[in-house]
Amino acid sequence: ISDAPTYEVSNTFTLKPDESWYGFGYIDSSPATINRRGQELLLIQTNLGIVIPMILSSERYGIMWDTYSVMRFRDNAEGATLWAESAPGGVDYYFMAGEDLDEVIVSYRKLTGHAPMYPKQALGLFMSKERYPNQWRIVEVARRFREEGFPLDYIVQDWQYWGSDRDGTWSGMIWNEERYPDPEGMIQAIHDLNMKLMISIWPSVGNDTPLAHELDEYGLRFEPLHWISRQARIYDAFSTKGREIYFKHIRTGLLDKGVDALWMDGTEVEVGTACWNPQEVARDIKGLGRNAMGDFSRYLNPYTLMTTKGTYEGQRAINNKRVFTLTRSAWTGAQRYAAASWSGDSYAGWDTFRAQMAGGLNVTMSGNPWWTQDIGGFFVSSYPGGEQNPAYRELFTRWFQFGAFNPIFRVHGTNIEREPYIFKEMDPEVYDALLDATHLRYRLLPYTYSQAWRVTSEHY
Repeated sequence: ISDAPTYEVSNTFTLKPDESWYGFGYIDSSPATINRRGQELLLIQTNLGIVIPMILSSERYGIMWDTYSVMRFRDNAEGATLWAESAPGGVDYYFMAGEDLDEVIVSYRKLTGHAPMYPKQALGLFMSKERYPNQWRIVEVARRFREEGFPLDYIVQDWQYWGSDRDGTWSGMIWNEERYPDPEGMIQAIHDLNMKLMISIWPSVGNDTPLAHELDEYGLRFEPLHWISRQARIYDAFSTKGREIYFKHIRTGLLDKGVDALWMDGTEVEVGTACWNPQEVARDIKGLGRNAMGDFSRYLNPYTLMTTKGTYEGQRAINNKRVFTLTRSAWTGAQRYAAASWSGDSYAGWDTFRAQMAGGLNVTMSGNPWWTQDIGGFFVSSYPGGEQNPAYRELFTRWFQFGAFNPIFRVHGTNIEREPYIFKEMDPEVYDALLDATHLRYRLLPYTYSQAWRVTSEHY
């Protein structure tokens, strides 16, 4: 493969007839069940696929498969088979047994890294959407939450604060001077409301930015153009130097101005338009060629781990604040870099809502304790009128109530308005349900914060 000798490798396990296997992360599969028995899965990171090659058995053991290329899982009458496309040195797998499933997770964390403690505010509500168009609007929304007495801890600035999605400024850790003339003042206004700011960044970097120019001095961007801007290229997160340069600009452009948390989008890593189709995603990632560790055919899946490694270590080196990062993908060991994942750009619907439940459990049962999703679905095009549609308001309300019990409680999406306070007059019954669920989330903080400490101290 890629003009180099390699092995394709498979292991087959014989399972008990009534044994259940859980894990592999969030895979957009049908039916949306927790148990992986009888399933066939293509294990490639996608917009809607979080691959973590770890399984948890009802027989009180776990298996972590240690390879990075395209993988498949198939369970049938011949056994449960794991296959990897490219493993030049073969594959190791790790077997972990315990008195109960919690003990198995303890072994997994000891092997792949402990999960550091999150800031307490990360256990509150996040308000995010695509997108707040300027600094005045995001501050206005933050103030409205406080005026209405609706609890909120993080407000999120999504993409294009740097400029357009069609120019060379893409994710250069810079601010558009017309729409965000005073980012420090904007962030201070948010902090004065006892609220934190999370901001979106991408691994694709616009050609006309100082970040791109410095990366290019060392040949640390790949040639293929990112599909959205067509004027951006992905940086080499497998390179120590690449991670250092990337974080340096995050620090000066964002963190030094007061940004509290990073939302790292497209970390599968997204290259082309087919970011939902696993086979085409694999083709696009392989098309990046070689990275600092080797060929992408071998290192297809762990890009997300490497880029969050750089941002986590960078933040820990400059202060003693707890780190919280949101990333669209995950991998074995993601928890050691304080990286919570979410289930990608989902479509609003009851089937999708059901899939979040099974998928989220399979992420956490893969050993990564922190997971979230877009409450209400990212795309809402199947509900004409969006928030004005009573059928959608019912879905949004039930999804929001479920979200209150997720590890991370987060509203996000496109197409419509989503701030809970808009329903106060539009649909008071919906508003009361949203407010009740949020109050319950905050009343549970002593419990959830204690559980978060158990995650850190006991590998829970």
